[in-house]
Amino acid sequence: GAVLVGITFGPTGILEHLFVDRWIGPQWPAHLQPTGEHHLNWLLMLLSSAIALGGIGLAYAAYVRTPTLAESLCRAVGGLYAWSRNRFYLDELFEALFVRPVEALARLLRLLDLYLVDGIIELLAQIPALAGYLMRPFQNGLVQFYALLMALGVGGFLVATILR
Repeated sequence: GAVLVGITFGPTGILEHLFVDRWIGPQWPAHLQPTGEHHLNWLLMLLSSAIALGGIGLAYAAYVRTPTLAESLCRAVGGLYAWSRNRFYLDELFEALFVRPVEALARLLRLLDLYLVDGIIELLAQIPALAGYLMRPFQNGLVQFYALLMALGVGGFLVATILR
């Protein structure tokens, strides 16, 4: 599929006018419209193809024609081969530079969230409980007590109105 699409849209340009000009082109913003003529870089294409074919040939020679060649090359380069077997320690380097510091930051932020943010939220949540605790004596279920509080409230209101 990729080769077919590459041939179709690439050097041959068979369907370029059908798809690019009709559907893709008009939707692009003006500053992203392709400008100028595109040309093929034959030198780059031939050089990269030659390198790829050279790698295939080298692998064939090392593993099929003379299977002992690969083993002797491994012994000859020694440390470099060990480094390449361990992916040049890129995983360890990535872990040391990025993963561990981010994990430490995550642990710190977890503690801040657990103790500081949650502590503040739990403290604020205690305010209604405290208000209920303070109002509990006034809500005892005795009608006479409610009538007394109502009378005191009306009396206080009248005194405040008169003194004003």
